[in-house]
Amino acid sequence: MPSTGRYDWGSNGLLLNNLAVLAAAHEITGDAAYRDAVLSGVDYLFGRNALGVSYVTGYGTRDVRNQHSRWYAHQLDATLPHPPRGTVSGGPNSDCPDPVSAALVGSPPQCCFVDDIGAYGVNEMTINWNSALAWVAANLAGVGKN
Repeated sequence: MPSTGRYDWGSNGLLLNNLAVLAAAHEITGDAAYRDAVLSGVDYLFGRNALGVSYVTGYGTRDVRNQHSRWYAHQLDATLPHPPRGTVSGGPNSDCPDPVSAALVGSPPQCCFVDDIGAYGVNEMTINWNSALAWVAANLAGVGKN
């Protein structure tokens, strides 16, 4: 949990950026505690969290499928696709800033999330969050290591 006790917009992106720093610390120092911290953070993203939901489409037993998007809007129009596998959702946001997530105001911070296309304040997908996910995944897979 963040030190403030609140989750900000794009909390999963913030987490992924922190995981990238921890992964770099592991590469520099070789200290396994840093790699363990990265794995723990990835566990959270893939479902070890208060809601038991994987914030990455196509992965886990209960993954997000209705991220806020105008291109991948299957929830609104069955002729459109769901988001592609491997996209990360913004995640819990204590402010619950959109009309859909507003119903969650006052919920525990980690529970301020809903998998609904209209919940742009918690379920948005962005390239910068997904690039951090790609970097962390590549690091864990050992890409680039001798």
